[in-house]
Amino acid sequence: MESLNKHQIILLALLVAFVASIATGITVVSLLGQTTQPVVQTINRVVEKTIEKITPSQITSGDEKKTTTVVVKDEDLTISAIDKNVKSIVRIFVTLADGTQSFIADGVIVSDKGYVITDKASLVQSGIFSPYSANLSDGTKISLENLSSDDVLGLTLMKIKLAPDQKVDFSAVGWADSENVKLGQTIISLSLDTKKIVSIGNVASLDTKEGKNSSITADVKITNSVPGAMLFNLNGDVVGMHTSLEKQMFMTSNIIKEAVSALLPK
Repeated sequence: MESLNKHQIILLALLVAFVASIATGITVVSLLGQTTQPVVQTINRVVEKTIEKITPSQITSGDEKKTTTVVVKDEDLTISAIDKNVKSIVRIFVTLADGTQSFIADGVIVSDKGYVITDKASLVQSGIFSPYSANLSDGTKISLENLSSDDVLGLTLMKIKLAPDQKVDFSAVGWADSENVKLGQTIISLSLDTKKIVSIGNVASLDTKEGKNSSITADVKITNSVPGAMLFNLNGDVVGMHTSLEKQMFMTSNIIKEAVSALLPK
């Protein structure tokens, strides 16, 4: 060893590490071969849950290119998607004859001008010409004006009316192309009643009309959803909305986008 130079010592160390890794691999394979199937399945599940999504990215500096690997978990994507959308939901109230307010539905902000789409049936049941108000996600209280409705789809467009001393930056939702929704895809349901209610599941079935996706059935806890609750993907883009018309399903984003475009003032 004393006669070896620096480079020879490094090469010797690498050789020893290489031989040790081969021996370790042989030992692990041998042990796994003697392990029962349930244990092997458990190990596989642990590995899958630990690294759920690998996204390669390149960092370029001058003429150099270095590839890094970023590990992104579904849990992180879910939290990010919820944070992205919670500011786009308003809780709609109706003022009753005795002056008290009663929660009736969620509304989704669809424009930075303060336009909101919601479930028409919820408004009709409370009295279509009743005074409406809403709470933004941060608790800010606002007034709502009923503008126009799509009677076929059961959707109503409303407009937020701010007081002279109010200044709000509205966060409109981002829409996904519902034609790209796939069976088994992970989706998130988010609704606001007395508190935020989140349910995570998968697309169970897709109903079509005229060759296009018209409604989504998902294995989320729909009983926890209120009319106007959003359904979105892991990117935080809305794929559907829960309405009284769809009952146990969600109306697709493309249909809602077309309705909003037709209802918005020209």
